[in-house]
Amino acid sequence: MHPFYRSKNIRDATGAANWCERLQRFITGILAAMPLIAAIHFRWIDLVIPAAVAALVIMAATAPDYRRAVEERWTLNWRNPIVLFATASAAWMALSVFWAPNVHRAAFGALQAAGIVGGALTLGVVVKSIPQERLFPLLVKLTFAAVVVAAVGSIGVKVLEHFGIHAPLASDIRGAAPKLILFVWPCLGWLAQQRRASEFVLLLILAVLLVAVSSSGAAGLAVAGATVVIGIGQARPRFAIIAPLLLLLFGFLAAPLLSKLEFILHWPHVFGYLARFEPDQRIHIWTFYGNLFWQHSWIGFGFRAERFFDASLFPSSIPAEGHLHPHNEPLQVLLEFGIVGAALLLATLALVTRALWRDERREAVYVAACIAAFLCEGFVNFSLWESWWLAVIAIAFVFSARLLDKPDFTPRARAMLNPSAPAATL
Repeated sequence: MHPFYRSKNIRDATGAANWCERLQRFITGILAAMPLIAAIHFRWIDLVIPAAVAALVIMAATAPDYRRAVEERWTLNWRNPIVLFATASAAWMALSVFWAPNVHRAAFGALQAAGIVGGALTLGVVVKSIPQERLFPLLVKLTFAAVVVAAVGSIGVKVLEHFGIHAPLASDIRGAAPKLILFVWPCLGWLAQQRRASEFVLLLILAVLLVAVSSSGAAGLAVAGATVVIGIGQARPRFAIIAPLLLLLFGFLAAPLLSKLEFILHWPHVFGYLARFEPDQRIHIWTFYGNLFWQHSWIGFGFRAERFFDASLFPSSIPAEGHLHPHNEPLQVLLEFGIVGAALLLATLALVTRALWRDERREAVYVAACIAAFLCEGFVNFSLWESWWLAVIAIAFVFSARLLDKPDFTPRARAMLNPSAPAATL
């Protein structure tokens, strides 16, 4: 590893912070602020990765050592089987553009997705050079603030609606919960690592409160799934680590059979309890796309194909928003990329699971919890290729992966381990 990268310290000879360090601090701040941005107006998330990548480009142009360190890390990543399978999955998705109903618009969407994911992966390399004691305290504080802001906003919307007053940005406020929930798990992992039990419990309680006041079914599933993974992980870490792989396998096997859930519509008590989540509309949507999948089951209809289907194909029972995506991400993958694409993604997650399985640290459980939360949310909502959702997923996974790096020693700890050497200023 390049010594400049390994040092995790960007200072000039005089000890004054140079431009490179200021830009790194900017990247740290804007990435850590993503939960709070999601709570205020989640569509602003689209600006986070471009702004951070722009700062990284300036760093690479002004600091050759830093650029070489990032390039070296990228080279090492290409030797990782996980990266190879993920690249094969991405290549298959890109190839599917050529049989999509609208090749030009599908190609534009694929390029946008590639830019978001590629930018996030590059930023992931940079995040590895940021000391944990700089990154995670800031992330935890801003996540606490974001959850409180979103919960207060959701309560405010309910109060206004109770008095018949239209709340501005009501849909954005309600929609903040599913995005914020993904950032909770890396924060909990760091708090557990630091043995800060009171803050751990408080953040988890606030997350549950946010789900309750936002009435978000997707966020509720995420909290339930990730909490179960963490609970299992306290006694059987390896059982918890394998849970996301089993969830994805279940999602792919169940996706074409979701039409069988129509029996819920004939059970008044169950249907009445689920009425606020519009189960009838979702079941009709899943039935339509599930039946459509079998027409091109092996290779799918192509990248983001559901956006380009003729409106006359959809039955009247499916509302206009149901034309945009299947409201189930495993079904969306099968529809767009077929069994081949699903198998490649499943193999990639299997390799991730194997890597986590070999890691004996408790932090691996919180990485699995973050993946499980994302999968649970994807079972009932969101299109995989919405730019803001893709950015949230990518950066949440970057933070989770940072947990698996060895904890950084504080300057005081370094001085204690090596009294003859001055503690580095971070």
